[in-house]
Amino acid sequence: MTKLKRRRSSEVPPKIKSFINNVTTTPLENIEEPLKGFVWEFDKGDFHHWVDLFNHFDSYFEKHIKPRRDLQVEDNFLESDPPFPREAVLQILCVIRIILENCTNKHFYSSYEQHLSNLLASTDADVLEACLQTLAAFLKKTLGRYSIRDTSLNTKLFSLAQGWGGKDEGLGLIASTAQNGCDPVAFELGCTLHFEFYALDEVSSQVSATEQSTQGLQIIHLPNVNACPETDLELLNKLVVEYKVPPSLRFSLLTRLRFARAFGSLASRQQYTCIRLYAFIVLVQASSDADDLVSFFNSEPEFINELVSLLSYEDEVPEKIRIRCLLSLVALSQDRSRQSTVLAAVTSGGHRGILSSLMQKTIDSVISDTSKWSVVFSEALLSLVTVLVSSSSGCSAMREAGFIPTLLPLLKDTDPQHLHLVATAVHILEAFMDYSNPAAALFRELGGLDDTISRLKVEVSHIENCSKQQGEDSDLRARNLRVVASASSELDSMLPLYSEALVAYHRRFLMKALLRAISLGTYASGILLVFMDLKRVCCPSAYV
Repeated sequence: MTKLKRRRSSEVPPKIKSFINNVTTTPLENIEEPLKGFVWEFDKGDFHHWVDLFNHFDSYFEKHIKPRRDLQVEDNFLESDPPFPREAVLQILCVIRIILENCTNKHFYSSYEQHLSNLLASTDADVLEACLQTLAAFLKKTLGRYSIRDTSLNTKLFSLAQGWGGKDEGLGLIASTAQNGCDPVAFELGCTLHFEFYALDEVSSQVSATEQSTQGLQIIHLPNVNACPETDLELLNKLVVEYKVPPSLRFSLLTRLRFARAFGSLASRQQYTCIRLYAFIVLVQASSDADDLVSFFNSEPEFINELVSLLSYEDEVPEKIRIRCLLSLVALSQDRSRQSTVLAAVTSGGHRGILSSLMQKTIDSVISDTSKWSVVFSEALLSLVTVLVSSSSGCSAMREAGFIPTLLPLLKDTDPQHLHLVATAVHILEAFMDYSNPAAALFRELGGLDDTISRLKVEVSHIENCSKQQGEDSDLRARNLRVVASASSELDSMLPLYSEALVAYHRRFLMKALLRAISLGTYASGILLVFMDLKRVCCPSAYV
C-alpha cells in the first residue's frame, strides 16, 4: 500500500491535529468511537491537512475490508469471514465524505478507488449508499474531468445504474419510487431475478474441469426473489454453483439480486433508487468509457425525461430522491454534448416552467424558514441552473423562464446559514447580465442593483461589527453543531449547520460575488461606475 505524503509546507492546524491524534491512537478495532459526531468546525480546508488520517483509514481498509471474501465474490466467497464491521465502515465513510466536501486538493487521494470498489459488493444497503455518496463527494467540484482508472469500478457503477429496467417495462423511476407507482404486473416483474449470460470456458477452482463443458446461453429466472429465505450471499452462491456463473459476472448477478429483493417494499425500493441515481451520477462524471453511457441511454431513452418528471412529485416521492434527480441532471449538463438534451427536457412540453416554479417555491420556503423545502434541495436546484446558464442557449432559456425576478428575493435573506445560496444566486444573475444587455436592464428595472448594493452594505457592516460577538457566536455555533450531529442518524442530514469559520468563508465569497454583480449591473451604454472606489470604501481591510 502506497501511503500519501503531506507537503512539508502544509502545517496542520492544532484543532485538526488534535482530532487526528485522537483517532490514530485508538486501536483499529474501535476506530468508530472517536469518529462519532464528527462535524466540520473549520474554515475551508486543505486535504493535505488530513493526509495522516486518510493513511490511517487506508490501514483499516487494508486489514479489515480488503481480505474479505464476501466482498470479492470470487471462489469460496461463503467461507467464514468475521462479522462485517458495519458501524466502523459507516463512520469512516461519513468522515471521509465530510472532509472531501470541505477541502481543496482532494484529487491527491487516489487510493479510494480500490477500497470503495470493494465496498460496492456489500449486501448492506446503507453501506452501499454511503460508499456511493463518498465517491460522489470526491468528484464534486473537482477541477477538470476525473477519469476512473479502475475498469472494474466502471463496470460495477454501470451495473448499479441500470436499476430494475426501463419505463417501457413499467419499472421506470416513477414506478419505483411513488406510493402507487406500479401495477401488480410490474411489481411481480420487479421482484423477479432475471439474468442471462453466455457460458464460456472460464476456469474456476470451485468446479471441476469436467463440469465446465456447459456453454452457450444460460438463463437464470427466479420469480418472487424477495420471498426467498436465504441471505443474498447464500442465494448468490447457490446460483453460482448451479449455473456455473464465472467470477467476472458475479457482481452483476449480485446487483440484479439485490435490486430484485429490494423491490418488495416501498422503503427499500426508494433506497435502491437513491443508490441507482448515485451510481449514475458517478458514472457520468468519471467514466472513461463513453460507450457505457451510450449503452445506458439506448436501453433507457426516457431516463432524462423521467428525472425531470420526478421533480414534480412533491408529496409522493421523498425529497432526497428528487435531490438525486437534480444532481443527475447537473452531472449530465456538465457534459456539453448532453446539456442541450437536458435543456430541452426542462423547457419543452409538459415540463415547461418546472424549474422556475420549483425555484419560486424553494426560495419562498428557505426565506420563510419552513421545512417544506430543505436547504440541500435549494443547493441542488441552484447548481442545475448555474450549469445551464453557462451556455448562451441555456442562459436565454432560463431568462425567458423568469429566473431574474425569481432569484432577487434571495438577496434579502440574511440568514448566515444561507450565505452560500445567496452567493450562488448572485453568480446566476451575473451570468444573465454577462450574456445579455436586456437582462442587465431588467435586473436594474426590478431593483436588483439597489438590492445588491444594499446587501453589500449589510455584509460590510457585519464584518465591521463581528469582532465584538465573535467569541460568543463561535461557542454557540459549536454547541449547535454538536446537537445536530447527535440528533441526526442520517449520513446526509437534510438540515446542515455550517461552522462559524465556514460561514465567514461563505461571507467573503458572497462579497466578491456582490461586487462583480454590481459591476455588471452598472455597466450600460454611457454609464460605468468606478468600482474600485466603492470597493475601497465598502471593504477597507475586511475584504479579502
